[in-house]
Amino acid sequence: MTCTNMGSMIVCTNPSGRLHVGKRYIWVDYHPYCGPTFYTDWQMNNIYDPEPNDPVWDALGVWLKKREVKK
Repeated sequence: MTCTNMGSMIVCTNPSGRLHVGKRYIWVDYHPYCGPTFYTDWQMNNIYDPEPNDPVWDALGVWLKKREVKK
């Protein structure tokens, strides 16, 4: 989570990204403590609730590994 001191307040934002899953994209907003929230649209309005064996979990694992390498 990135937190920025804006003087009288602190604003924290979660890392977000786009996952390529099959023939579509799923957007993710990731919080290290709470975990991921998935969306079907780039505005992140429509929540996607994946099943336990959904391929989005594999794509999330790849995305998280790429983020760790960048740190």
